[in-house]
Amino acid sequence: MKPVLTAFLRCCTLALGAGLVTALSVQTARAEGVVITLDNVSSFESDADVVPANNTSPEQSALNLHLRSAFTLGYRQKLDNGHILSFGQTVEGDVVPGIDTLDRLEFKTTGQYQMDLDEARKWQLRLQGEYTHNKSREMLVFDRVRAGVQLRFRHGPQHLSRARLRLGYRDQNDAKFQGFDQTEILLEVGHDWRPGKDRRNLSVTAYSELRRAEASKFSYDEFGLRLAYRHPVSKTFELTGRVSGFVRDYDGAFSATDPSRHDTRLLVQVDGAYKLSDRASLVGYVGWEANRSNINARDYAGPVAGGQLKINLGRWTR
Repeated sequence: MKPVLTAFLRCCTLALGAGLVTALSVQTARAEGVVITLDNVSSFESDADVVPANNTSPEQSALNLHLRSAFTLGYRQKLDNGHILSFGQTVEGDVVPGIDTLDRLEFKTTGQYQMDLDEARKWQLRLQGEYTHNKSREMLVFDRVRAGVQLRFRHGPQHLSRARLRLGYRDQNDAKFQGFDQTEILLEVGHDWRPGKDRRNLSVTAYSELRRAEASKFSYDEFGLRLAYRHPVSKTFELTGRVSGFVRDYDGAFSATDPSRHDTRLLVQVDGAYKLSDRASLVGYVGWEANRSNINARDYAGPVAGGQLKINLGRWTR
């Protein structure tokens, strides 16, 4: 069964890649309403969800520093029928100083087809696809393919409701982790409120995610909630407050001597974003993350902090 799934993942990669190449060549040569962008995000982040060096499990339980840099080539085209087609290709490097086994190089290809469902443009449908190839210094870590559909309803200038269903499959390298191949089902609903004409925005999202892995101890049901409020302080500076949390119940016993794992996680975070120019911005954040678990090795809490420099390296329109 696994060779079939691997072949399917490769076909998805080729399809998305071919679509991106076609969009950037043939379509660009003859179409109007095309926007091509090249962006870079470089960051340092102290995360609370990194595996300690002496632990070969794919689960998380420690605090570590990440150094990341990602380049994204984006393509967006408005078609003759008013629908919007977009592709993206991201290459991201992730380095954990002092823990070489956690260094990662990731390639992600995304695609989206966006269409309005009525003349008033209140209802909108978005079809989405994503393929991820993740590798360490020594070997492949995983391949993952995801496909989803999002339905959006705009009540008016200030209110937007949304619902999304996403299916996925992760093909884990068994030489890295055993029993971690898994299917994913995500269902989420949310609402965005913009009370004024400025950048103020309140976003609420509730979701349920089911993951079924080859080994039952990696299978879980998760229910979560995310809140975010963005407030512009000036034309060049804005603050965003975030609160998110989830409850996760695993199926199988964590080990021969431990019961099934149950986690409750909470993250509180404040972001500050400063616009350096029309093409660059600087973002910093601080927060606190806690994971309360009935498994001592997975129970932790600590500060999270980081900074990002976002640069638009180029933008071409036709």
